[in-house]
Amino acid sequence: MKKVHFWMIFLLVAGCTSRESHYTDSPLLEVFERSWNAPNTEKTIAQLRSASNKGDAESQYLLGWSYDEGQGVKQSASEAVKYYKMSADQGYAPAQNNLGWMYQNGYGVKKNFDEAAKYYRLAALQGFALPQFNLGWMYEKGQGVEQSYDKALTYYRLSAKQNFARAQYSLANLYKSGSGVEQSYEKAVTYYELAAGQGYVFAQTQLGWMYEEGKGVTQSNTNALEYYRLAAEQGYARAQTNLGWMYEEGKGVTQSDTKALEYYRLAAEQGYARAQTNLGWMYEDGKGVTQSDTKALEYYRLAAEQGYARAQTNLGWMYKEGKGVTQSNAKALEYYRLAAEQGYARAQTNLAWLYRNGLGVTQDYEKAIEYYKMAADQGYKNAQANLGWMYSEGLGERRSYKTYQKAIKYYELAAEQGDSFSQVNLGVLYDMGYGTPQNKEKAVRYYRMSAERGNLRAQSKLGWAYKRGKGVEQSDLKSYMWFYIRHYNQSPDEEFEANTRLNSVQIKEAKWMALKCISSNYSDCD
Repeated sequence: MKKVHFWMIFLLVAGCTSRESHYTDSPLLEVFERSWNAPNTEKTIAQLRSASNKGDAESQYLLGWSYDEGQGVKQSASEAVKYYKMSADQGYAPAQNNLGWMYQNGYGVKKNFDEAAKYYRLAALQGFALPQFNLGWMYEKGQGVEQSYDKALTYYRLSAKQNFARAQYSLANLYKSGSGVEQSYEKAVTYYELAAGQGYVFAQTQLGWMYEEGKGVTQSNTNALEYYRLAAEQGYARAQTNLGWMYEEGKGVTQSDTKALEYYRLAAEQGYARAQTNLGWMYEDGKGVTQSDTKALEYYRLAAEQGYARAQTNLGWMYKEGKGVTQSNAKALEYYRLAAEQGYARAQTNLAWLYRNGLGVTQDYEKAIEYYKMAADQGYKNAQANLGWMYSEGLGERRSYKTYQKAIKYYELAAEQGDSFSQVNLGVLYDMGYGTPQNKEKAVRYYRMSAERGNLRAQSKLGWAYKRGKGVEQSDLKSYMWFYIRHYNQSPDEEFEANTRLNSVQIKEAKWMALKCISSNYSDCD
């Protein structure tokens, strides 16, 4: 009789491949299914054992599955392997697939990727979707076979054509990353949608992210929320965390720290490190809960123990500041280092700062520069700004025209990201002609960029530029305006006094201009 298999997926941590449960429409399996919840399965097991001894491949497979799951017999991975192999050697595809999984994961047998690939292939060649997917995964990862995106794509496509959600999801990932195919967010979305439509939580969550970021689709926080919610309702921690983030930020939904906490907590209770870290931050900042450094530490520590770099960095910060713990630069150094070794830019920057200042470690400018560079090369603007400052100050390398040039390089990288500290310092270097030909006009441009971001030093520099007419047309009115802006931002309750040629009417006008500039968030300062 022709058998029709229904594949029930069990995704395990040891690998992203899958094994199968059963069922078929044969009378034997109908008996087996009915006995699933029966108080006594001994009769069913006896029937399977008798048929297995007579060489029935289907019975051998089901007996292996019974040992695999501990259903009706004492659980035994080695016995499962024994019966799976009997069945697999007769060409029974479900047994071949499961035996491949056992070899791949070293479950009941010594781990052997070659054997795993062999059995997956035998089952895949019979046209079944699950082993086709598993074999594709082996080719993608290069386990037991030579790594090949082309062959991975071939088997994923065969499986996906049978509407196997995991294969559709894996195909989408390859299109998203451009691995073995021309990168295409649009095609990725197509396959994510196919898998998401089957309720596959990984695809639903990824599709939500595509909508949130506008990748391959028109950006839509509403659609992102919809897909995150679908996956979150199935208990998927990553989706719950993403949904919590949408509530925290008010993206596509009314902002609610309470709802954010609810979803973060659901994911955190599953041990999801990002949710634990976010929950820790809510407690540290007192968002939606009573502020508690103790609770923040608790959640940061849970995530840090899983090796989550952001949590390790936050924990390091708590030790550095003595928040909820005895202040310890040594402990801060320890946690920053753990995260820095994973390439986490903020941790590398914080670690560099400890080396620069000799906190918890012997002062070492060269080490500081090393860690700043690691983070700067990832585009982290705080590291770029600090690295620029070290070169401009001659720390770790004797000050010279060359070090000023290096300072300009890193200041410019940070300035392009809106770092006001770097912008004003760039202005000074161009103003003085350090590491570059003197250029007063360019200096003023950087002073203005920084001043319009609220940098007090830049506001003062801009005031002097207008007063002296250096790099800009001389204007006592605008000079007074920028000096007053700096004063207002620094000491609004104190009387402002300045040497000026302006009369009382002009002073009143300059102050009005200053307040207009500030109230417009520096968009109307001319």
